[in-house]
Amino acid sequence: MLGKNLEKIRETAKLSRRELGQLINVGQNTIWRWEHGEREPSLEKIQALAVALNVSVSDLMDREEQKTAPFPKEERVEIVEHYGMNGSIKVPVYEDFMSACAGMGAVSVEGVVREELEIPVWLLGGQYSTEPGESPFIVRISGDSMEEAGIPDGCQVLVNPIAEADNGDVIIAELDGDWMVKWIYWNRHCDGGELRSASLKYPVKRFTKEDVETGRFRYVGKVCRGMTIPRKGE
Repeated sequence: MLGKNLEKIRETAKLSRRELGQLINVGQNTIWRWEHGEREPSLEKIQALAVALNVSVSDLMDREEQKTAPFPKEERVEIVEHYGMNGSIKVPVYEDFMSACAGMGAVSVEGVVREELEIPVWLLGGQYSTEPGESPFIVRISGDSMEEAGIPDGCQVLVNPIAEADNGDVIIAELDGDWMVKWIYWNRHCDGGELRSASLKYPVKRFTKEDVETGRFRYVGKVCRGMTIPRKGE
């Protein structure tokens, strides 16, 4: 299977999912999904992977997959470079009960889209994706653990799932099924690390490479902006 081959070759090349994603302009979540068979890359992306990893396409794919590989087709992913980029994109605004947790409680990962808001592309920090499950969204935060970081209880935030997060960036993550807003601090290989609150009354949450691979930890996206959006009348 391509996924198993990809993971083995990537690890041999001593590249994290994040580093490989940067080389071919996709998010680290996309690399994880390819490696675990949740999605299949297009032939164009397979070719890009081969170049980035310095291997042949046949090294990535078994014989059966080579016979059935699709011809190149137009990508659904739309990558927009930040510099000199004008324009806007509509993003969904989720109902409060899908809010991300900035405290200790659990939240639902399913919710109802209340409305769509048109925002300028540059707010997304350089690039965005229209791929299902990777497109930007807005969600309301509940809890006070990130208040000292400028994200108070009730604040709505713009989240970009494919934006890469560096140490100290605010992200939304899923850990043990709970969504939470925290500072991220990766380990040296960017395949594990810590989730820290701005408030010292909340404990540090740690995750390992195994947690990433088993899905116990999931990087949902980088918080690009805090947003104030008036609630519509009933």
